[in-house]
Order: sequence, then structure tokens, then C-alpha cells
Amino acid sequence: MELLIVIAIIGVMAAMVVATFSNATQDSREVVAKQQQAVLQEALNAWITNESSSAGAGSLSAAKSAYDAAATASAKMALIDGYLDDSTASQFTAHASVSNALNSPVMLKTGHYITFSAWSSGSYPKVQLGP
Repeated sequence: MELLIVIAIIGVMAAMVVATFSNATQDSREVVAKQQQAVLQEALNAWITNESSSAGAGSLSAAKSAYDAAATASAKMALIDGYLDDSTASQFTAHASVSNALNSPVMLKTGHYITFSAWSSGSYPKVQLGP
């Protein structure tokens, strides 16, 4: 009888440990997805800064025009590709089921994807993590 109680307690403890490790894996993937979003936002900011300073007078509007002309997420990614290291840039591909979105292997596992917001007057474009 005592042996059954000990085995039951060990079984419950083992189940809790397995659940904890499973959640840790998913949580780490969520963190990586958010880091990838932040890296793309930094690259977009760097691209806008560079385009604004190199184009001369009215250059922010020229950067906005170039951004708006890139109609898809893949086209916007091509704009900022030079501001990313090769291994980061190669992670992103067009999302198979969400139009105008990108994803990475980690995002496929978490169900997330990346979209680029519109650049409307008085605002700044954002890299968004969905859903």
C-alpha cells in the first residue's frame, strides 16, 4: 500500500516536471518571435533614417513614397534587407496562408506572423506581430 502511494506521488511530480518543460519551450519560442519583430522594427527605422538623410530636401516624403510603393510584406522586407545580417534575413519567407505577411520557422511553430503597417500621415510604420 505504501509503495503505491510513493509511486503515485512520483507519477504526479513527473507529470508536473514534463508540463513545466513543455511550457518553457513554447515560452522561449514566443520570446524569439518578439525579438525577431524588434529586429525588423530596428531595421525599418534604420532604413527610414538612411533614406531621409540621403535623399535631400523632402526626403522623408521620398522614403514614405518608396515604402508605400512596396505593396507586399516581401517587398517591404526587400527594402530593409540590407540592414539585417544574412542569417536573420534568410529566416523570413512569405506566409503561406496570410496574405501580405512573413514568417520564420519559429513563428510557424507559435502561429505568429509579421506584417508591416501602412505609413499614414503623422505616423510611423510599424512591424506588427500577429495574431
